[in-house]
Amino acid sequence: MQGGSRRSALYGSLSASHGDIWDFLHYKNWHDRKIAGSEMTVADAKKADFNYPAPLDMMNISTNYSDEWLNGNDNEVFMENCKQALMTGEPGFSFNFGAQKNETLRNACCEILSENDSDVCNLGSVNLANIDTLEDFKDVVTSRLSSWFAD
Repeated sequence: MQGGSRRSALYGSLSASHGDIWDFLHYKNWHDRKIAGSEMTVADAKKADFNYPAPLDMMNISTNYSDEWLNGNDNEVFMENCKQALMTGEPGFSFNFGAQKNETLRNACCEILSENDSDVCNLGSVNLANIDTLEDFKDVVTSRLSSWFAD
């Protein structure tokens, strides 16, 4: 967790053709997950206490769709992924076709790096081209951190 209160930009993904994909697609169905020894669901616990440690709470998850999936036309997984994304917000989608086939470690927010060395995290990047001195850098970082903690 960033600063003790913000969701971190963690990312986890699984191939659409993986044997565990159906469990993965439903992993964040907290409304279906009972807490052991209780009648409460994980969703109930999160509603009562936002900081309740729900499974994969600090992780954005996505399903990777590759050339293999595209050429196989297995729409069952894709349709279930769409249903889950609409219901829970996750898993998301990572489309890794053709020239981007090796970019399996990225999502729409570019929260982690792929094989491309020019990826930029839009959640916490600083454009060094606009900074001329160490003092400028300190000011940018300090003002950015101040705005995060002020939220």
